[in-house]
Amino acid sequence: MNTIEENKIRQHIQECNNRLEESNKIDPETICFLIDTDSVIEGLKELSPEIKTLQDYLQYEAWEFYYQAHKDTHGVSPRHTSWKDAPAEYWDSQSAELVTWWE
Repeated sequence: MNTIEENKIRQHIQECNNRLEESNKIDPETICFLIDTDSVIEGLKELSPEIKTLQDYLQYEAWEFYYQAHKDTHGVSPRHTSWKDAPAEYWDSQSAELVTWWE
């Protein structure tokens, strides 16, 4: 991952943290934990070296949410999938279907 892409990912995470901080102010009963940017970047470098761009990260992030929603909904992990199988928009739509089904 080059410095420009790392900075884009850092900026994205900071924007997420800003939204989480706003949510915490609006509803203090629901505590949202902030994302440790440095830990994410180091984890990506060590564990997921194929994630090299912000687009890759967004795709991975969307798949990760889908993976957890699928596991929570069906009781099994969708092991047959990978973040590289589809764009982030696809994973987002699949997650939305699972969350709707679960509610």
